[in-house]
Amino acid sequence: MILKNINVKINNNSTSLAQQSIILYNGDSGLLLTIKLEGFKFKLSSIGKVDASIVNMSNAKLTTITDLTLKDGNILLPLNEEGLLLNEEGTHKVQLHIYDPELNRISTPTFDIICKNPIYLE
Repeated sequence: MILKNINVKINNNSTSLAQQSIILYNGDSGLLLTIKLEGFKFKLSSIGKVDASIVNMSNAKLTTITDLTLKDGNILLPLNEEGLLLNEEGTHKVQLHIYDPELNRISTPTFDIICKNPIYLE
């Protein structure tokens, strides 16, 4: 598994990434995004679960990944057979849905993962 740390800064109804854009290439797999939310102003007594909705903006295809792992206050988003396979070029909008133990939900603003075609495909 290849790890990539992502700091998502939330400011009102928008997000920005603390580092450069998340750019991946068609067919990349075995990647685990470790997402830290900064500026998340909602207080939950405890987190029950986290889901992610991911939309490919070029074809409006929706993928939902449920029951993401939480580790040390970070959300782990797998980009592999167990989660999302990035095999379509375009911008993928990601929205996280955070639930408390009673399944009350709050959602984050979206952030982007950009998928490009590599210069060589096997």
